[in-house]
Amino acid sequence: MTHLKHKELNWIRARKKGTLKYHVYLYLIVVFLCWVIWGFTDAESGGLPWPLLLSLLWLLILIIHFITYRLSLMKLRLIEKEFEKLDL
Repeated sequence: MTHLKHKELNWIRARKKGTLKYHVYLYLIVVFLCWVIWGFTDAESGGLPWPLLLSLLWLLILIIHFITYRLSLMKLRLIEKEFEKLDL
């Protein structure tokens, strides 16, 4: 595989990984802040805490994002193998 193709594929991998990490950190911060806000405002009212729904739905989205990330890495590996076959 040419150096340029390898560098390009590594850049795509790094960008996808960085995006996933950014979304995980954003999730942790926003969910934490929502629970803190709920704790100071609605915690005494009883009932279902509203941050629970937000946390679970966003977690589901993150899980889907992680699955698509892993699938895209598998696709990049297949592309890399095809490039290697062509260079022989």
